[in-house]
Amino acid sequence: MKTSNIPTVSLKSLAASAVAAMALFAPSDAKAEILDACGGVYFESLSEGSCEVVPLEECETRCEPAATERVCTARTYRDCQTECDLEISEECTTTCTEDCSTECSAEASVECYGYGFESCTAECSASCEGSEDSAQCQASCEYSCADTCEAQCSSVEASASCDTVCETACTGSCETQANLDCQEECTNERVVECEEQTVTECNEECEQTGAAIFCDGQFLATEGDLQACADDLAAQFDISIDVDVDVDVDVDVDGDGDDEIDGDTDGDGIDLDGDGDSEVSGCSVGADSPSAIGMAGALFIFGLFGRRRRAA
Repeated sequence: MKTSNIPTVSLKSLAASAVAAMALFAPSDAKAEILDACGGVYFESLSEGSCEVVPLEECETRCEPAATERVCTARTYRDCQTECDLEISEECTTTCTEDCSTECSAEASVECYGYGFESCTAECSASCEGSEDSAQCQASCEYSCADTCEAQCSSVEASASCDTVCETACTGSCETQANLDCQEECTNERVVECEEQTVTECNEECEQTGAAIFCDGQFLATEGDLQACADDLAAQFDISIDVDVDVDVDVDVDGDGDDEIDGDTDGDGIDLDGDGDSEVSGCSVGADSPSAIGMAGALFIFGLFGRRRRAA
C-alpha cells in the first residue's frame, strides 16, 4: 500500500485557523460606551444583571477603594489630559495607516472607531505588561483609547474612503500611545487621593439618596441623580434597573437633638405613637386637616414630656 505524502492536519488546528481568519477579516462593531451620567465611567460591555442598586444598609461595606477604579480612571485621565499632550509619532501613524489601508482594501471598508480602538488597546497590553500596576495602567490606557478614538471618529461618515477612515482611526490610536507613559505617571500620582475621595463620595451618595448604583462591582458616581445614570445604562447597554428606594429619615420632635421618630419618604406616612397607624401623612399637611391637628397634638405631648423630663 502506497503511503500518501499529503501532510495530516488536525481538526483542532483547522478550527483554530478558521477562528483566526474570521477574527482577522470580520468587521469590528466596537463602540465607546462612556457613561457621562454615571461619573464618566467606561465599560466595553455590560449585561443584564451586572448592575444593581445597593441600598443604604449595604453601601458602607461596598464603598471601598477597589470599587472606585472606574470612576478614578475617568477622573485622573481628564485631570492629566492637560499635562499629557505629547506629539504623535510619525512612525506610529505610518505603520498603523498602512495596516489599516491593507485591511480596508481587502474588506472594502473598516469602521473608524472599531479599528482605532482595537489597534490602540492591542498596544495597551504590550505597553502595560511591565508596569508597576499593570491593571491600573491597562484600565487607564483603554479608557484613553475609548475617549480619543471616539473624539476622532465621531465626525467620520460611514461611507468615507479608506484613506479618510484609516488616517482618522490611526490618529486616535497613536495619540493614546504617545501619551501613555505620561498618563500612567500622572495617574499613579493622583489615584490614591482620588480613591479616598471617591469612597467618601460613595458613602455620602448612599446617605443622601438611600442607595448607590454598582456595575460589575464598580461604584457609579451619579452626583445624587440615580435615575439619570439608570437612563444612561438603558440607552447604552439596554440594561433596566429600578432606582426607586425607600429612604429612612429621622425626625426630632421636641428639638432636643434626639430623634424620636424614624420615618420614611415613600409617602406612606409616619407612625407617631407606634400603634400601626400613620399620624403624619406625606411631607406636608394642611393646617386644618385631621393629620395636622394630630401632629400638633403629638408635638405638644412630646414637648411637654421633654420639659418635665428636663425639670425632674
